[in-house]
Amino acid sequence: GGNVVIYFGIGVAASVLFLLSLITLIVKSKKGSSQRYFLSVTLVAIISVLLYLLFFQIPVVIDKATNKVLNDQQKYLPQISKEAEDLHKTLWIADLHADSLLWPERNLNKNEKIGHVDIPRLIEGNVAMQGFTIVTSSPFFLNFEKNEAPTTISDVITLKTILERWGFNSLNSLAARTLFQASRFDETVKQSNGRLFSIRSKSDLEKYLKVRVANNITAGFLGIEGLHAIDGDINNIDRFYDAGIRMVAASHFFDNDIGGSAHGIDKTGLTDLGFKVMKRAQEKHMILDVAHASESVIDDIISISSAPVVNSHTGVRGVCNNTRNLSDRHIQGIADTGGVLGIAFFRPSQCGDNILDSVIKSILYVKNLVGVDHIALGSDYDGTVSVPFDTTGTIYITESLLQAGLTHDEIRMIMGDNVKRVLLSILP
Repeated sequence: GGNVVIYFGIGVAASVLFLLSLITLIVKSKKGSSQRYFLSVTLVAIISVLLYLLFFQIPVVIDKATNKVLNDQQKYLPQISKEAEDLHKTLWIADLHADSLLWPERNLNKNEKIGHVDIPRLIEGNVAMQGFTIVTSSPFFLNFEKNEAPTTISDVITLKTILERWGFNSLNSLAARTLFQASRFDETVKQSNGRLFSIRSKSDLEKYLKVRVANNITAGFLGIEGLHAIDGDINNIDRFYDAGIRMVAASHFFDNDIGGSAHGIDKTGLTDLGFKVMKRAQEKHMILDVAHASESVIDDIISISSAPVVNSHTGVRGVCNNTRNLSDRHIQGIADTGGVLGIAFFRPSQCGDNILDSVIKSILYVKNLVGVDHIALGSDYDGTVSVPFDTTGTIYITESLLQAGLTHDEIRMIMGDNVKRVLLSILP
């Protein structure tokens, strides 16, 4: 992340040299026939427009196309009662998972009406804590059943690093991609005028809790989606910790050298390196996240964890039976550690025509199985998903939980107090 300015400068210099070469071509053409001159000018204009579209507009178009609020879900959203409105204002709301740092063309300190999350919308929605998770590698044409680990060329994030100018190191280093996104979060905090707190420790959280009582602000912490991000070097756990990472998931959409994925080929358990990495992460007081992990990896992490385990964004098979979601056994296992499940807001984590209804059914299912102490929100906002509402719409969950007969205290726990408890128990 720290070398981005240097890389950008090199890119600008290269672009200037390229344009100077074209200008030279134009000048030479002008000395020749007028037709050659016209063609040269046209070529420069076309190339300039294409470069502008490629590097500055296409990433925005992709963001808008893949991180949508679904119009067909608006008819299912409930009317907000006075009780829900009053209660929602008093809640400490937390969302364990959003991939907003994956879209660097956005200014997260402004409401640019793109995607699902930014600082103004978090504050408008009364969201007190957002988990900002870092994605470093993802195969083209991924699916939820079986994916091979991508090569540098077949990795869609490689294309993003080029189009969005993440820096040369990010082309083939997943650790560099991690640090780029972490530094972007730090810059967002610095430029937020005090509206966004960075949470790295228990003392940070305790300070923030006091300040937020009298101020309309929000906070965030960093997580990693898949520890292939360490590039096989366990010492990168220390580097990531120093960069503010406080939650780590073993795998994402493919098996890696840490362990298997629910969407991988072999779906194995933790490797020898994986056990060592999880031990190191626990020593650093990082939260262990089993999102996307294979069943064997979930078993391994639950068995070795000395602290609450989380699944930052998931559904439950008792409501929506597919590979993406958790079995009753693993829901119970996470609960036994004192951990929480972040209920996701998207298909296929949720099923049926009415996504919000499926979210509420998932929450009630977990409540009936292990109790309200182990339920949280895990939207997966900005993770190339389509959802019924953005982060300003969590009040619809508050209203729906009231309609389902939950008490105010139960709703407080689900909407954020459970996450607060886990953070206070694990953070250094």
